[in-house]
Amino acid sequence: MNLRNRKNLSFFLVVASGLLTEHLIWTIIIFKSNLEIAQKSKAILTHTDFFISPCCFAAKGLEYISTAIYSALFFTLTAGLFFIFAGIIAGFFYLKFKNIKSYLLFMYMIILIFTAFLLKNYSINLISSILCFVLTVKLKYKIYFSRIYILPLIFMALIPFLYKGDSFFSDFRDRVLLTNFIGKSINNFYYKFTLYPAEIIKTPLQSQLKVFEIKGFTRDEENKINSILKKYNYFELKNHQMQKDIKLFKQNKNIIILSAGKKYVFDYKVFLSDYEKIFISISNKKEKNILKKTTLAGFLFFLPFLIFYTLISFFNFLFGFVPATKFIDILASLAFIIVVYLLFFPLTKTYFNQDLTLEQNLSAKNKFTRIEALKYAYNNKLKILIPEKCLNSSYDGERLWAVLNFNINNLDDLEKIIKKTKDKNINVRCKAYQKLGSVSPLNQRLYIKTSLFLKSDFKLIKDWYVQWYAFNFCKKILLK
Repeated sequence: MNLRNRKNLSFFLVVASGLLTEHLIWTIIIFKSNLEIAQKSKAILTHTDFFISPCCFAAKGLEYISTAIYSALFFTLTAGLFFIFAGIIAGFFYLKFKNIKSYLLFMYMIILIFTAFLLKNYSINLISSILCFVLTVKLKYKIYFSRIYILPLIFMALIPFLYKGDSFFSDFRDRVLLTNFIGKSINNFYYKFTLYPAEIIKTPLQSQLKVFEIKGFTRDEENKINSILKKYNYFELKNHQMQKDIKLFKQNKNIIILSAGKKYVFDYKVFLSDYEKIFISISNKKEKNILKKTTLAGFLFFLPFLIFYTLISFFNFLFGFVPATKFIDILASLAFIIVVYLLFFPLTKTYFNQDLTLEQNLSAKNKFTRIEALKYAYNNKLKILIPEKCLNSSYDGERLWAVLNFNINNLDDLEKIIKKTKDKNINVRCKAYQKLGSVSPLNQRLYIKTSLFLKSDFKLIKDWYVQWYAFNFCKKILLK
C-alpha cells in the first residue's frame, strides 16, 4: 500500500470511529426516550378513561433497539458531524503549527470546557471530538484540500438566493425527493423514523404524547383546565409514578406549575384570568433543546478552526491557485458544481403561469405546474374541482396536494379519500386522514361512515407518524 492510500485509509478510520461513537451515544439517548414514550402510551390506556392514544398501536416498535439505531442517524449526521470534524481539524492544526502546540492545546481545552457547560448532561458527545483529535494526532494525518474546492462551496452558499418559492422544504420534497426512487426512500425513512428522536428536542406543547396532573383545585376549576389541556393533546394521569410533562398545584393563594424541570409560581387570580395564555407560554419552553444545543456547540467548537483555515485558503486562492492546482481537482470541482446545480435546479424555477387561469394551470402538462396550482388553491383556501388525473397521479407530490384540496361532498368522495389512507406514499396517507378529520357532523351519513371507518382502521395503522397524524386530526371523531 502506497503512502497516499495509507493516508486516505487513516482518514477513513478516524471519521468512521467518530461516526460510530456518535451513533452509539445517540442510540442510547434515544432508546431511553423511546421507552419513556412507550410507557406513557401504556399508562394512558391503563390508567385513564381513554381507549386510544396517539400512536398507541404503533408504540410497540419503540421498545426495539433497532428503532433507536435507525433514529440515531438523524443526530449522528447533523450535530454529530460537527463534533467529528471539529476534532479532526483541531488535530490537523495541532500537527501543522509545531511552534504553538501548547497554545493550541490550551485553546482546544477551553473550547471543550465551554461546550461541556453548554451541553450540560449531553457533554458526553464530546467523546467523539476528543477521540478524533487524538486519532488525527496519533496517525499524523495531514488534510489535503485543494484551493479550487472553494468554488463549489461558494456555489452551495448561493443556493438559498437562487431559490424561488415560499417553502424550501416542501418544495425540495415535492420537486426533488419525490421524483426518484432514492429520494422517495429518503423521504419515507425521514417520516418513519425522525419523530422518534424528535421527541427529545420538542417542547411539551409539540410532543406527540404528553401527560399532566392537577391537584388542589375545585371540580369546576379542574374541568376548565382539563378542557384546555385536552385541546392541546394532554392526557390526565392521576396516581401514577410516571414523570408528568406538566404538574399544576394550588397552594394557598398561589398556583405552582412544574414543566420541563422548571418551577413557575403565579398568583391565583392572575392565573385564572389568563390561564390558557400562561399554559401555552410555559408549554413552549423546554429545559434542553438537544438538537439545537448540540449543533450549536459542535459548530462553535468547529468555528475557530474553520474560520482560520478558510482565511488561509482564501488568500492562497487569490494569490496563486491557478499554477498550483491540479487538473484533476479542477474537473472534480466543476463536476461537483454541476451535480449540485442539477439537484437544486427544480427549485430555481417558478412553474405557475400567471397568464393562465387556475383551472388551466391545473390541467397543464407539466406536473410541477399542476402542483403549484394545487398549492396556490390550498394556501388561499380556494374551493376547486380536483381533476381525476391529479388525485390518481403517478407522482406522489401531486396526489398529496390533490388530497389536501379535495372536497368530500358525498359517499363516493369519501370512498376516494378512504382509499388514499392506504396509498404507498406516507405523506399522502397522512393528508388523507387530515381530510377525513374535516368531515362535518352536520352531514350525518358522511360523519357516521367516517367514524365507523376510523374506529376500525385506527388500530391497524402500523406507522408511528401516520397514527399520530390520524389521531391529531381525527380525535374529535375517534373519541366520541
